[in-house]
Amino acid sequence: MLLEHKVKQDREKSLYDGEYNPENFVFCSRHGKQVSHTGAYYSFVRYCNIMKLPYITIHGLRHTLASMLLDKGHTAISVGERLGDAPETIMKSYAHRLPGMQSEIVKTIGHLWE
Repeated sequence: MLLEHKVKQDREKSLYDGEYNPENFVFCSRHGKQVSHTGAYYSFVRYCNIMKLPYITIHGLRHTLASMLLDKGHTAISVGERLGDAPETIMKSYAHRLPGMQSEIVKTIGHLWE
C-alpha cells in the first residue's frame, strides 16, 4: 500500500513543479503541504469509519504496537528504536508486559542446560 501511495504521490508531485511536498512527508495534504495534527486525526477517524474498524487513538496504536512487539520477544532497545524512545522509557511504560516474558527466559535458560 505504501508503494502504491508513493507512486500516486510522485504523479501528484510532477504536477506541482517542485512545490509539492519538498520535505518528502509520507502523508501530506493534497497540495503537498504538511498535515496538521487535527487534519491527521480527522483523516484517521474517517479511515477507521470507512474500514469499519473500532476507534483507537493514534497514540493508542503506538501503545498497541509496543505491547505486541514486547509480547513477541523484541527487546526494549529495539522497540525503543522503532518508536523513537529510550529503552528506559519503554521499560517504565511497559514493565507490566514483562512478567510473562520472565518465565520464558527461565525456560530458555533451562533448555540451555539440557
